[in-house]
Amino acid sequence: MIGAWYRCLPCIRIGTSLALRCTALRCLTQLGRFKTGGKKVYGLGCRVGWYVAGALLLVAHGATAQTLHDRIRAAVEADPRVQAARSTHESRLVDARGAKSLYLPVLRATGATGSSRSQDPLVRAGDKKTYGLELTQPIPLFGHESARLALANTAATVDAAEVGLVEQQVVADVLEALLGVEYAQGTLELRERLQSNIRQQVDAVHAAVAGGGIAASESRLVQSRAAQSAALLAQAQAQLSAAQSRLMRLVPGGLSLVPLRDDDLRSWWTSPVTFQALRDNAASAAPLRKARAQTDLAQAEYAVARTDLWPRLHVTMQGQKGEFGGVSADSQSVFVGVDIPLFEGGNAISRSQSAALRHQAARSALDQETRMLDQRLAEAWEQWRASESAAASWREAEQQDAAALTLMEEQVQGGATTHLVWLRAQQNALENRVQGVEATWQSRLAWVRLLQEAGALTVSQATPAQEPVEPAAPWSLSVFSGFSEHFVGPDLGLPHPFARSR
Repeated sequence: MIGAWYRCLPCIRIGTSLALRCTALRCLTQLGRFKTGGKKVYGLGCRVGWYVAGALLLVAHGATAQTLHDRIRAAVEADPRVQAARSTHESRLVDARGAKSLYLPVLRATGATGSSRSQDPLVRAGDKKTYGLELTQPIPLFGHESARLALANTAATVDAAEVGLVEQQVVADVLEALLGVEYAQGTLELRERLQSNIRQQVDAVHAAVAGGGIAASESRLVQSRAAQSAALLAQAQAQLSAAQSRLMRLVPGGLSLVPLRDDDLRSWWTSPVTFQALRDNAASAAPLRKARAQTDLAQAEYAVARTDLWPRLHVTMQGQKGEFGGVSADSQSVFVGVDIPLFEGGNAISRSQSAALRHQAARSALDQETRMLDQRLAEAWEQWRASESAAASWREAEQQDAAALTLMEEQVQGGATTHLVWLRAQQNALENRVQGVEATWQSRLAWVRLLQEAGALTVSQATPAQEPVEPAAPWSLSVFSGFSEHFVGPDLGLPHPFARSR
C-alpha cells in the first residue's frame, strides 16, 4: 500500500520537495503500522496515516506555492538598492512634513544680562537684566510658503517613483537569475546525456572498425566529437555555477526556489495579453511616473523662483521684562514687517529664467521618455512573439525527432539498421533539444523583459498561484502554450532536461 501511494505522487503534481515527501511517507509508515501486543494492527491507524500524509503534502504544497513570491519579496526588501532608494524617499517625506512649518509661527526666547557705560546722557547705561518672548507669524499672501511646500511634496513623489523603478529592476533580476539557473541545469543534463551517447558511439565505432565494417577514420572523427562534448560539458558546468552564484547573491537561499513554474511567470499579468493592454499599463508605470514627477518638480522649482520676486510679509509680537540701569525695561510691541526685493543685481530674475528653462527641458524629457517607452515596449513585444515562434518550432522538431527515434528503434530490433545509426540519430535529437531548451529560455526571458517594459513586475502586482498545475494543460491561455512544453515534451528515451529539479 505504501508503494502504491508513493507511485501516485508524480501524478499529484503539487510541487513539494523530496524531503517533505519522505517525511510524509515516514509518518504514513509509523501511523499506519503500529504494534499492539506483538501484532501489527492496520485499519484505523492506516487510515489516519493516509490522512496525515495527505495533509502534510497539501500543506507543503501551499507553502511551496507561495515560496517564490515570498522569497522575491524578501529579496526586494533586503536589496541594498531598494534600501537606499527607500531611505532617500523617507528623507524626502520628512522634508515635506517639515515644509508645513512654513505656515506656523516662530517663537523665540530672548534675554540679556550685563553692564554698559556711556558718557552720553541721552543713552541709558548701567546693569541690564532682561528676558522675554518674540513671536513671528508669516503672512502667506504671495505664495512663498505654498510654493516651497509643493516643491517638497513633488520631490518626495519623484523618489517614490524611483523606489518603484528599483523594486521592478530587482524583481526582473531575480526572475532572470532563476531562468538562468533553470536553463543552465537543463543544458548541463543534456550535455551529460550527449557525452554518454558519444561514449557509446566511440565503443560502437571501435567495434565496427575492428570488424572491418567502417573505415578507421571514423574512429578519429568520433573521438573528436567526444572531445568537443567534454568541452561543452565543462562549459555547461561553469555556466550553472555562475548562474547559481548570481541567484545566491540576489536571493540568499535562492537555490530552493528552482524550478520556476509557468504559473509564476504568468502571475504578474492576468489581463488579456495584447499590445494595447500592455501599453495602457505602461502609461502608469514607474518610468513615466518618474518622468512626470520630474516635470512637476521642475515646475515647482520655477514657482519658487518666481515667488522670490514678490514681497514677504510677517507679523512680529515681542514681550520683555527686566530692568536696565535701575529702571524698568518692561515692554510689549506688535508690528508688521515687509521685505521687498528692489535690486539684487538680477539674481532673482536669473534664477527664475533658469528654472523656466529647466521646466522646459523636463517637459521635453517627458516627451522623449514616452516615445522611448513605446519603442522599447514594441521591440520587447516583437521579440517575445518571435521567441515564442522559435520555441514552438523547436518543440515541433523534438516531436519529429521522437517519432523518428521510435521508428529507428523498431528498425534496430528488426535488423534494418544498426545501433550506431540509432545512436547518431539520438545525438542529433539531443542537440536539437539543447537548442529547444535555449529557445524556451529565450522565450521566458523575453516575457520577463516585456513585463518589465510594461511596468508589471511589481512586488504587489504578482498573484501567487494557489492551485497545482495539471500536466495536460499547464497554461489556460493559448498564447502562453510555449512556456511549458519542455516540461511535458516528447520522450526521447532519456530524462527530461528539467526532470531532476522536478
